[in-house]
Amino acid sequence: MGNEARDRLRQAIAASELPCYVYSYPSKRAYRPFDPPVTIEDAWRGAAGPLNLYIHIPFCAYRCSFCTLFLTTSHGPDLVQAYVDALCRQMAMYGPLVGHMEVISLYIGGGTPTTLSPAQFSQLFDALRQHFPRWSAGAEISVEGSPDSMTVERLACLKREGVTRVSMGLQTLDPEEQKRVGRPYAPEAVFHAVEAINTIGFDNVNYDLIYGLEGQQRESWFASLGATVAFAPKTITLYPVVFRPLTVIQKRAERDTSGFLPDESKYALYDESVAYLAGRGFRQDSFVRFTTLPRGGLRQETADF
Repeated sequence: MGNEARDRLRQAIAASELPCYVYSYPSKRAYRPFDPPVTIEDAWRGAAGPLNLYIHIPFCAYRCSFCTLFLTTSHGPDLVQAYVDALCRQMAMYGPLVGHMEVISLYIGGGTPTTLSPAQFSQLFDALRQHFPRWSAGAEISVEGSPDSMTVERLACLKREGVTRVSMGLQTLDPEEQKRVGRPYAPEAVFHAVEAINTIGFDNVNYDLIYGLEGQQRESWFASLGATVAFAPKTITLYPVVFRPLTVIQKRAERDTSGFLPDESKYALYDESVAYLAGRGFRQDSFVRFTTLPRGGLRQETADF
């Protein structure tokens, strides 16, 4: 790191600037054509592995006010099944190119992957095993979901298919904050989902929370964080609210910032939360993630190559 970067970092810390977290895949504004064009065969020629797989499920029952991910809320059963069929065809296309490589992690994200039925999950895993036959003995297999879709039936299917890590976006446990972010389910749905997850049992469970949401205060934040710790997950991920272009929350903040904590308050919440989790046995393994595991809370982001 150069002196200029160090000086900028010191200034940012002194000013309590809270950086945006970075997704592990490119944002939709980053895509553009290759010039000259590159074939898939060219892109993967000579690849030796290991292999991290990602499957995107772009379906949600609702769009949260802070969300700018690839997803749709306008879908029916036929479209969902057509998408699952297309994923299986894509696996068949990639199998001859990279199927010889050892898979060390699989992440099924979204959207809301637990939109899929147990039968559709089984279809996906059958295709994965067929076209990617080499799996590490310690491969981490992760699936995201929402509280209103984490049913015992779905979770039992995921367990049978070898899922080792379940990640659920809670974001907030405060009913009013939940309404403001556009989540229509009853608050009890969270507790039912946690009970179902604990009943089925997974090697690693992660819960996401967001600090700095509209109307959120220190007291409501620590009520959510304390309740989440009490659920006894192995991993907790704390995201700062981000006002990304075209999101509902960004438009609200442009009209009136009084309902949102300033950056210095969010920075203080973050520091206090780090200490809070450390005092309860959580080790920090990234800017946003905290775990009680002896290894990283998400292997796909920490895999060595």
